[in-house]
Amino acid sequence: MTVSVIIPCLNEEKYVGKLLKDLTSQISKADEVYVVDCHSSDKTVAVAHKFVNRLPLTILQSPYLNAAAARNTGADAAQTDYLLFLDADMRIGPKFIDQLLRKAISKRADFVSPKLRSEGHHPIDHVIISSVSSWNHFYHMLIRRHAGGVGGAMLIRKDTHNTIGGYNPMKRQFDDIDYMMKLWKHKVSFAYTRDAVAITSNRRFAKQGRFVSIVQGLSEHHFLVRHVVRPIMKKVGVKPQWHDLS
Repeated sequence: MTVSVIIPCLNEEKYVGKLLKDLTSQISKADEVYVVDCHSSDKTVAVAHKFVNRLPLTILQSPYLNAAAARNTGADAAQTDYLLFLDADMRIGPKFIDQLLRKAISKRADFVSPKLRSEGHHPIDHVIISSVSSWNHFYHMLIRRHAGGVGGAMLIRKDTHNTIGGYNPMKRQFDDIDYMMKLWKHKVSFAYTRDAVAITSNRRFAKQGRFVSIVQGLSEHHFLVRHVVRPIMKKVGVKPQWHDLS
């Protein structure tokens, strides 16, 4: 099975090089790697260029300034069986791709979600990320019996991605939840592996505070968030992280 790694980037010069270095050390090498830049104003593209001779790397430009459009751009260019979407500030171990592909093959899964772990040492960071990982595994996969994961770390068949129509390029927030809902409608086969661990950055928690990050991260797909939490946020001056494109 072949796999393309797709990394959306917006001003990620401090992070993308670390992830690309992780990809050079994989036991199962990526067949294609796409860094899709969202018109960064820093040295993101220059950092990525340093890995052109170390990885089968192509640098592309996203048509819009959002991860959803960037992921679609990489997926459209990919010529492999599977797509591995990773956020630029993720870190992965040397067996990560191998563990995901093995699970996909053994379970005949169209979609595979890895375990998530926080890079931070603060206990609240670990609780938040562990809760997200457990919610995807136990609630979505074991109880509701459908795919669960985050856009920043997931493996999916390219054919499946195409079948559901990819990401909504107009969404700048909760695009991965919208993507999951498309997967639910198509009832794709799925699997979870705790062996493959994606380490998430805690930079948002550290920069703007954990409470604000948690509130901003509550999805508007839920009735109470849309009609209760968001109005309260507006009153106290907590803005959404992004606004969708029109």
